[in-house]
Amino acid sequence: MSEIKIHILHTGKVCVASALPFGGDHCNIIKASGLFDKKEDRLWLPVSSYLIECPHGLILFDCGWHRNMSPEGIEDKEAQIKSLGSKLMYKVNQGVVPLRKAINEQLFDLGIKPQDLDLVLLS
Repeated sequence: MSEIKIHILHTGKVCVASALPFGGDHCNIIKASGLFDKKEDRLWLPVSSYLIECPHGLILFDCGWHRNMSPEGIEDKEAQIKSLGSKLMYKVNQGVVPLRKAINEQLFDLGIKPQDLDLVLLS
Protein backbone atom coordinates (compact mmCIF):
# COMPACT_ATOMS: atom_id res chain seq x y z
CA MET A 1 0.00 0.00 0.00
CA SER A 2 1.28 3.47 -0.89
CA GLU A 3 1.58 6.14 1.75
CA ILE A 4 -0.96 8.96 2.01
CA LYS A 5 -0.09 12.11 3.91
CA ILE A 6 -2.68 14.69 4.97
CA HIS A 7 -1.73 18.23 5.98
CA ILE A 8 -4.34 20.13 7.98
CA LEU A 9 -3.90 23.80 7.17
CA HIS A 10 -5.80 26.22 9.40
CA THR A 11 -6.50 29.27 7.27
CA GLY A 12 -8.22 31.53 9.76
CA LYS A 13 -11.55 31.64 11.53
CA VAL A 14 -15.12 32.62 10.79
CA CYS A 15 -17.81 34.06 13.07
CA VAL A 16 -21.21 32.43 12.46
CA ALA A 17 -24.60 32.06 14.10
CA SER A 18 -24.68 29.17 16.56
CA ALA A 19 -27.70 27.82 14.67
CA LEU A 20 -25.59 27.29 11.56
CA PRO A 21 -23.51 24.35 12.87
CA PHE A 22 -25.83 23.31 15.72
CA GLY A 23 -29.37 24.19 14.58
CA GLY A 24 -30.40 20.68 13.64
CA ASP A 25 -33.96 20.05 12.49
CA HIS A 26 -35.18 23.32 14.06
CA CYS A 27 -32.91 25.55 12.01
CA ASN A 28 -34.07 27.74 9.16
CA ILE A 29 -32.29 30.14 6.85
CA ILE A 30 -32.98 33.17 9.07
CA LYS A 31 -31.62 31.46 12.20
CA ALA A 32 -28.62 30.09 10.28
CA SER A 33 -27.80 33.54 8.92
CA GLY A 34 -27.50 35.05 12.39
CA LEU A 35 -28.88 38.35 11.08
CA PHE A 36 -30.76 38.98 14.31
CA ASP A 37 -28.26 37.44 16.75
CA LYS A 38 -26.23 39.42 19.24
CA LYS A 39 -22.51 39.35 18.50
CA GLU A 40 -21.80 37.60 21.81
CA ASP A 41 -24.13 34.74 20.82
CA ARG A 42 -22.16 33.97 17.66
CA LEU A 43 -19.36 31.38 17.43
CA TRP A 44 -15.84 31.65 16.07
CA LEU A 45 -14.99 28.46 14.19
CA PRO A 46 -11.76 27.43 12.45
CA VAL A 47 -11.53 27.56 8.67
CA SER A 48 -9.39 24.71 7.42
CA SER A 49 -8.02 23.30 4.18
CA TYR A 50 -6.58 19.86 3.67
CA LEU A 51 -3.63 19.05 1.44
CA ILE A 52 -3.57 15.37 0.58
CA GLU A 53 -0.40 13.80 -0.80
CA CYS A 54 -1.21 10.45 -2.38
CA PRO A 55 0.02 8.23 -5.22
CA HIS A 56 -2.34 10.04 -7.61
CA GLY A 57 -0.79 13.44 -6.82
CA LEU A 58 -1.56 16.49 -4.70
CA ILE A 59 -5.19 17.15 -3.79
CA LEU A 60 -6.36 20.33 -2.05
CA PHE A 61 -9.68 20.02 -0.25
CA ASP A 62 -11.12 23.52 0.35
CA CYS A 63 -9.20 26.77 0.09
CA GLY A 64 -10.19 28.85 3.11
CA TRP A 65 -10.47 32.63 2.99
CA HIS A 66 -8.43 34.80 0.61
CA ARG A 67 -5.89 37.24 2.03
CA ASN A 68 -8.11 40.16 0.95
CA MET A 69 -10.54 39.23 3.77
CA SER A 70 -8.06 40.60 6.29
CA PRO A 71 -5.08 42.19 4.49
CA GLU A 72 -3.27 42.99 7.75
CA GLY A 73 -4.10 39.68 9.45
CA ILE A 74 -6.77 41.17 11.71
CA GLU A 75 -10.54 41.66 11.52
CA ASP A 76 -11.14 44.35 8.87
CA LYS A 77 -14.81 45.17 8.25
CA GLU A 78 -14.29 47.31 5.13
CA ALA A 79 -11.94 44.79 3.49
CA GLN A 80 -14.39 41.96 4.19
CA ILE A 81 -17.37 43.86 2.78
CA LYS A 82 -15.35 44.51 -0.36
CA SER A 83 -14.17 40.89 -0.58
CA LEU A 84 -17.61 39.37 0.08
CA GLY A 85 -19.42 41.88 -2.11
CA SER A 86 -22.01 43.15 0.37
CA LYS A 87 -22.69 44.29 3.92
CA LEU A 88 -25.25 41.49 4.23
CA MET A 89 -22.64 38.81 3.51
CA TYR A 90 -20.32 40.46 6.05
CA LYS A 91 -23.08 40.31 8.67
CA VAL A 92 -23.49 36.57 8.03
CA ASN A 93 -19.78 35.62 7.68
CA GLN A 94 -17.10 37.62 9.43
CA GLY A 95 -13.63 36.20 9.04
CA VAL A 96 -10.03 36.66 10.05
CA VAL A 97 -7.02 35.32 8.17
CA PRO A 98 -3.86 35.73 10.25
CA LEU A 99 -0.70 36.72 8.39
CA ARG A 100 1.03 33.80 6.62
CA LYS A 101 -2.13 31.64 6.98
CA ALA A 102 -3.93 32.18 3.64
CA ILE A 103 -3.82 28.92 1.67
CA ASN A 104 -1.50 30.26 -1.03
CA GLU A 105 0.92 31.49 1.67
CA GLN A 106 0.94 28.11 3.43
CA LEU A 107 1.37 26.19 0.17
CA PHE A 108 4.28 28.49 -0.74
CA ASP A 109 5.88 27.73 2.65
CA LEU A 110 5.57 24.00 1.81
CA GLY A 111 7.25 24.60 -1.56
CA ILE A 112 4.03 23.98 -3.50
CA LYS A 113 2.91 26.18 -6.40
CA PRO A 114 -0.74 26.26 -7.55
CA GLN A 115 0.22 24.48 -10.78
CA ASP A 116 1.61 21.61 -8.67
CA LEU A 117 -1.92 20.71 -7.52
CA ASP A 118 -3.56 17.88 -9.42
CA LEU A 119 -7.05 18.41 -8.04
CA VAL A 120 -8.90 21.04 -5.98
CA LEU A 121 -12.17 20.06 -4.30
CA LEU A 122 -14.55 22.62 -2.83
CA SER A 123 -17.13 21.62 -0.27
